[in-house]
Amino acid sequence: MWWYDSDTATVPIATGNHFTTPVLYNTTTYYLEAHHQDDTLLCISPRSAITVYVIDTTANNSIFETHSSRLKIHPNPAEDYLTIDAEGDDSLWVEIYDARGVLVMKSKTACQIKLDITHLNPGIYFLRATHNDGRHEVIEFVRKR
Repeated sequence: MWWYDSDTATVPIATGNHFTTPVLYNTTTYYLEAHHQDDTLLCISPRSAITVYVIDTTANNSIFETHSSRLKIHPNPAEDYLTIDAEGDDSLWVEIYDARGVLVMKSKTACQIKLDITHLNPGIYFLRATHNDGRHEVIEFVRKR
């Protein structure tokens, strides 16, 4: 991978195999090219723009605060529906965040429900459930097509 700080830069800020990543800064857009060379051919991919969003998971008020799990979801990955099962609660608040930490869905639901996720784009999401006693639990899930 070749990392650039602009789409027209000629000098990369980092290069190396797919595990090489430079120091990245929040809300900054970087540009990546994949390079592959064998004995006779050099292939260079078009540059892809990648914007970095940092999600703070260390703060006490973090959306990712969690305790011992009574929350179960399945299937994972999910296609159209996500089944939620929360032991010991009659209802809970459910919030779904995308991989950037943006709230994409919020609902008060029964403790056992099939949640329609057909409106979500394929990708990684975080389901944050708030129990009746105020506890929060977060489970990562994947919405596939």
